[in-house]
Amino acid sequence: MDEFGDTPDIDRPLQLMVVLTDGEANDLDDVVTWLSKLSSRTFVVFAVVGFGADYERAFAAYKQVEASNKRMRVVRVGGSTNPDDIANALLSLIGD
Repeated sequence: MDEFGDTPDIDRPLQLMVVLTDGEANDLDDVVTWLSKLSSRTFVVFAVVGFGADYERAFAAYKQVEASNKRMRVVRVGGSTNPDDIANALLSLIGD
């Protein structure tokens, strides 16, 4: 907002933010509030890394938020911290 706050929303550049997270969703309400305040030209991808029951719950919670926010996407990375696996998961958003 410092750089583009005075610019009408339609004239702002598209922005893409990638959030790499371990999936802990204990601040999900804050995430939902934050997403609601973003410019309509800002898009966010959550790449969720982890495994186990807590990971599955967090992934499901982020997917619920995604269902009601067209500017958010959630990608399952799983238990891998390999940069190639993470990159491939993010690239999967592009499609064929």
